[in-house]
Amino acid sequence: MRVTIAFVIGACLLACPLAPAQTVADAGFEQVPVASGQFVKVGGPWAYTNDAGIVRPFGSSTTTEPLNTWSATRDAFEGAQYASTYAGGDTITQPVTFDQPGVYELSVMAFSPAGIQEIPGNPGLYKPLGNGEFRFEFGGGPVGPTWVVPVGSDWTRYATTVDVTQPGTYPVGIANTRVDVYFVDYDAFRIAAVPEPSAAALLLLTAGCAAGRRRRRP
Repeated sequence: MRVTIAFVIGACLLACPLAPAQTVADAGFEQVPVASGQFVKVGGPWAYTNDAGIVRPFGSSTTTEPLNTWSATRDAFEGAQYASTYAGGDTITQPVTFDQPGVYELSVMAFSPAGIQEIPGNPGLYKPLGNGEFRFEFGGGPVGPTWVVPVGSDWTRYATTVDVTQPGTYPVGIANTRVDVYFVDYDAFRIAAVPEPSAAALLLLTAGCAAGRRRRRP
């Protein structure tokens, strides 16, 4: 009996139903209204520490703008505004409830603007912005690799996975890690369940591979 690759793939998809995406409140940082070129640090479901907050483009790429405001040098990836962070120690988090255990992917869009920044607390001291750096946060600590966001980059997707061992509510978000002069702006934070292949799917895949080998024999 001929078993096609399309049949095997289709059977695997049927046997591995996708769990619905996890709900993230205000994933695009739109809930709190921000005037164009301005910066807000409070409100909505997210908690912002240090210099983190919400910006709405466009800010001028000059150090005469308030800290973080001028980092809004690009259109939002989605919607009209996004989160902005400056240097290490900035975090953006919110509690998220996971109804089922499993492996989940955390993802976010990010970019790092280029320019020259007057160092906070040091009037007259200017330094060029460098690469941004961050890690995802889950359960009160960092998870996954340290991501470098190249200075001058456009919106780019970054992601990692976490293993939720039991249902519950966990703090989830982002934390800047590098102590230096840089901005990282964030948008479109997502959480999605990662499906695991079922035993039936693996058996079908094995059968398909065996059938393919038999067809190739002279």
